[in-house]
Parts: sequence; structure tokens; C-alpha cells
Amino acid sequence: MRLEATGDLDGTLTALGRALAVDADNTAARAAMERLQAGMAETVAAARLRDRVAGLVELGRTLLANGRTMPAARALRQAHSLQPSDEIHTLLDTAQARVRTEFGSRVGPGRPRVAGRAPRGGDRFLDLRGLIRIEELELDGQLDQALDELQRLLAVAPENGRAQEIQIRILKRQSEQERADLRRQTVDALLLETAAAFEADDMDGALARATRILALDPTNEAAHEYVRLSYSVIHERLIGSSPTENIPPAIRFADFREDLDDGLQAQVVQSPDFTLSGVIIDDTPVQVTVYGAENREIRVNVTSQSLGDYYLTEFTLNHELRADTTTFLLVASDLASLSSSSEYVVVYRPPFVGSVAFYSLVALGLVTAGGVAYGRRAQQRQRRLTRRFNPYVAGAPVLDEKMFFGRDALLDRILQTVHNNSLLLYGERRIGKTSLQHQLKRRLEALDDPTYVFYPVFIDLQGTPEERFFATLAEEVFHELEPHLDGLQPSGDLSRPVDYTYRQFVHDMRQVVRTLTRQNTKTVKVVLQIDEVDELNAYDPKVNQKLRSFFMKTFAEHLTAVVSGVQIQKHWELEGSPWYNFFEEIEVAPLNLEYATELITKPLRGMFKLDTGVVERIVERTGGRPYLIQKICIALVNRMHEANRRTIGLDDVDAVDRSDEA
Repeated sequence: MRLEATGDLDGTLTALGRALAVDADNTAARAAMERLQAGMAETVAAARLRDRVAGLVELGRTLLANGRTMPAARALRQAHSLQPSDEIHTLLDTAQARVRTEFGSRVGPGRPRVAGRAPRGGDRFLDLRGLIRIEELELDGQLDQALDELQRLLAVAPENGRAQEIQIRILKRQSEQERADLRRQTVDALLLETAAAFEADDMDGALARATRILALDPTNEAAHEYVRLSYSVIHERLIGSSPTENIPPAIRFADFREDLDDGLQAQVVQSPDFTLSGVIIDDTPVQVTVYGAENREIRVNVTSQSLGDYYLTEFTLNHELRADTTTFLLVASDLASLSSSSEYVVVYRPPFVGSVAFYSLVALGLVTAGGVAYGRRAQQRQRRLTRRFNPYVAGAPVLDEKMFFGRDALLDRILQTVHNNSLLLYGERRIGKTSLQHQLKRRLEALDDPTYVFYPVFIDLQGTPEERFFATLAEEVFHELEPHLDGLQPSGDLSRPVDYTYRQFVHDMRQVVRTLTRQNTKTVKVVLQIDEVDELNAYDPKVNQKLRSFFMKTFAEHLTAVVSGVQIQKHWELEGSPWYNFFEEIEVAPLNLEYATELITKPLRGMFKLDTGVVERIVERTGGRPYLIQKICIALVNRMHEANRRTIGLDDVDAVDRSDEA
């Protein structure tokens, strides 16, 4: 896996599918998860083990320097049992030699032993009595004291085989206890991190840490509880429903797709043996059906597990790819007969290996591949530089999805709510409300919802006089939805807006809804996306009242509105306003540092480099406002073109900032 190859185990675990962390089935996906969990557990424990061993070695050195040979030998034995090394072995030999020097002249208190002479009968009795005492200490769990006694005995009877066996056994037990303690400390620390991530509303972070805990301690109840709670939050965000409501299944793939050059989002593989896995979150167990090429059903393995109010249903399928591009369609149906579907596209690009041409070209390829790749990148960069390409947009709405950063959470919230609530997007001027509306329209048009079919209509009211208001609404509706209206036309002449009344608008919208409803088995939702709705503040209050009553008509169950503006919140939150308590309000705020950084850096890749501190300086000067970020970045790119330079420095940011102020 790409993430695994980079060592990003946390990211790989998250990408594999969050539900796999709580399922122990022996499937291909589970095998991958178990391998990654083992690596994660090893990584986490290794750092604490190194710290523990280093501490024991340092303690042993200090005790040796102070003449405390027995406790020094004990510390060094523990270190050597945990992580053997030549350095620790040398120190341990030194400590044990000193122990033998101190105790080698005694068989017991006041009993001298002659060097080189075999133990006498009384000596053997003392050895036996000492071994019994040592084993009693071992049974009581007093391992350190048992080892101390054992060292005294071995110092005077190094040939005692039973004592050597006891030493090996105690050292092994001590090592296991030490590792268990380290594991427990690691789990405790991870639990604190998991709790902090959960409190900070970082559900992916909480799940990643809980997964690491389960890798170390699969029976940890607290970790399982955090997994359950995190999934509950994810469930509500995905579906936008409370646990008591009957909701359709939510499908989550173990997602390795990427944006390809042709705009397709797909996973690229080099082997025909492909595994697709993921999880479905629902109130009940679900039935899963997967279709592949030519709409053929593919066998899929499914297991369900209850987590409190929810069920996690894991699915895994193994399929041999035969075409260049394969689209898998997954359909999930729950016990309440609600269903949802989602597609997953895979592109099979077999490696150029095994042919005669491959082996004849491989040597040349190794020599030239790097140069060709560099040459292509250089040519692309040079073409952009030659035509003074500037990727940023300031002033116009952002229509390119690849240049739209930092609003995914907002879009998800809107998509979870728009089916049953009208929304008010408010925020300061040029904060990105219009761009958000355009991206919302794109998402609504592409949305495959199990219950609703959305028909978004974007309407810009900027500069629209009052007498043109209803004609403008109708004009945009009939223009945007023309392919779906079976030739339906407005009842009045929209070129003469004065003659087009509110009554005609209501009549026409009723006909539009009827026409769309006849074409669909799902519930129709016409979404009026009205931008620059501040214009309504200057209209006669009766116009606002008429528009409000429009959303109260019998066919209004098929209508919803997403309006955006600057001053609307202040005007419409008064009880006397016809819009009082009509909208769910959502603020469009400046970008945080993470998303602002993406907006600054991603469009520049392959063209320009940024000195340290440039990103932070831009964010500081712009306050995270997308329009100002794009404006300053436009100036920076133009400055680089003029100076024929490739690295943007802090001085450049200051220079264009001063130019704007001037």
C-alpha cells in the first residue's frame, strides 16, 4: 500500500476502513489490518522499550560507580533480558564479576570456601536450602529478591545446574512482566490521547488511537467503547439523523482511490486479483449485493457486529479484473427496506513485465526513465512558465473543484440537512459563499441518494430590481431544468417581468414539480440556491411575505432553499421578519491553517517553491480569507514570472502586501 510504504501506519489504518478495527474475521482485508496493527503495536512499544532499557543501563552504571554491585547486576540483567546488546553484556559481566569477588570467598555466613575445591556435603546442603528459599521468593512474585539470592549462590556455586535453570526461568518471567508493564503504560497513554482526540471532535484521530490500543490489548473495553462512540458520531454526520430515526445504510469503502488525469476518481492496481472491502453503518444488519461488469452480481462476504444502537456490517469481495476499468456498484438494504448504493471504480494497469520487449528495453529504461520523467515535468513546468500560467482566481467564484479547499465539512453538513430544511449561509463579504453554492450545486447534481433526487437551481440576485424578482426566479428555474421539463414553458412572458406576477410563478413552479415527480420514483427536491439574497432587504416587505408563503404551499414538500448573503442574519433574526426562524443558519468562516495551507501550496506544486515561513506569513496577513489568499498568491506568481525566479520568499510576501496597501 502506498501509505504503508511511507511508514504512515496511522494513515494506512484509517484508509483501510475504520470498521476493520473492530472485526476479527480472517479475510484478506482483515489480514492486511492485522499486519498493520502488529506493525503499529511494535512501533508504539519499541519507543517505550528503548526508553526503559536506556534507563536501566544508566541505573546500572550509576550503581556500579557507587559500589552497589548487586542492584547494579539486577538492573543490567533486566536490561539485557529486554534488549540484549554487546554494551549491556559487557557491563553485566563486570557487575557479576564483582559480585563473585564479594561473595566467592563465602559459602554462607562465616563459612570460607577454598577456591578450586568441590563443595562439601555441608556446602551442598547450604546450596539446596538457598535454592528452596529462592523458589519460594519466585512463587511469591518477589523476583528481584530471588535473583539477588540466586546471584549470591551462583557466585560460590557457578556449576549448580538447578540454579542456572531457575535464573533463566526468573529472567524470562521478569522480562515478560517488564514488557507487560510497558504495554500497559503504552495503552494508558494511548487512552489519554484517544480521549483528547474524541473531546476535540477528531473522530478519525480517536479511531486511529483506539485501533492501536486494540492492537496491543484486543480485549480493552475502553478502546472498544471509543470505537463505538466514534462510529456513532460518524453515523450521525453521514446520515444526518438521530439514532431513533429510521435511516438508510451508510456505505464506507476502504478507500484507495485517487484523482486521475482524465478527472476520473479510481483506484489504480497492477494485479488482476483485486479485493474490495469496507463497512456499512445502519440501525440493523444489512443485505449487501455487489454488481460488476455488465451488471453481473459478484459474490461478497458479509459479517455484522452490534455496537450499541448501531450495526457495523463489514463486506469483502475478491474479484479477478478482466477489463481496463471496472465499476463496482454496491447496494445495501436494511431490515426496514431502506437501501443505498455507492460505486467504486478500479483501473487495471498491468506492469510491463514478462515480455521480450520488456527485457530488451529494461536496461535502457533504467538509464533513461529518470531523465524522461524529469524531462516531462520540466516541459510541463516550462510550458506553464512560458505562458505565465497563474492557477489562482480572485474575484470570480471558484468553479474548479480542484481549487476549492477547506469546505468539505460545510458541504457535508448542508447535504445532511438540505432534504428537510432550508438553509441560510452567512458570512463576511468575499468569504467564499458563492463558491460554496456552486460546489454545492455540483455535489447535489452528482448525489446518489436512496430517497431523494435533487434538482438544484443557482440564482444570483445581485442587482436584481424588485419588479424583476419573480421573473428572475422563473427564468433560472426553466433554464436550469429545461432538459427535465419535457418542453414545459412558463405561463407568462419572462421578457416582460412587470407582467409576470407572483401568482404565475406559483402556478409555474407547481407544474415544474408535477413534471419532475412523474419522471421519478424517488422524492423530488427542487433546491433554490439564491445568492446575494441581501437584495431582499431593500424590497417591499410584501415581496418577502409572498416568497415566504410560496414555501408554505401544498407542493412545498418538494422545495427547499439555500440562501446566502452578508447582512441577512441581522435583518432576518427579528421576530417581525417573515423569515424569522425559517432557516437553519450556517456560518461560512475563514479557513483554518490546514486548509489555508492547501490553498496556498497545492496549486504551486511543480512550478514554484516556498521558503520557510511564507505560508504562515500569508495566512497571518489574510486571516485565512480565501479571496485574500488567492489575491496575494496571484500577485506572488506574477512577481515570480516577472523576475524569472522559482522560489517565493518572505520578502516577496511583504512586497506584494505593501503594493496592495498602496
